[in-house]
Amino acid sequence: MPVARSGNDEVISTYETQRDANLKKKLDEAKLQWVEVYELSKQSGVSNKWSRKALENLGREFPGEYTPLRQEIVQGTDAP
Repeated sequence: MPVARSGNDEVISTYETQRDANLKKKLDEAKLQWVEVYELSKQSGVSNKWSRKALENLGREFPGEYTPLRQEIVQGTDAP
């Protein structure tokens, strides 16, 4: 959501530029961690909530690079 224009466009522009740069930096750091979790789980043949969450985050933030898998359907049974 853009900041309300208060007459000082230069200050607002500087703020928004710095905000966007900070967000990109944090998102790049998160991407490195998500990729690490995803790659390690793939190498180990592990699929758990953390590997799925990492892939989900990668797919949401970097849709051109990663496509998350759909959650598998798990049905219970009434039989003992």
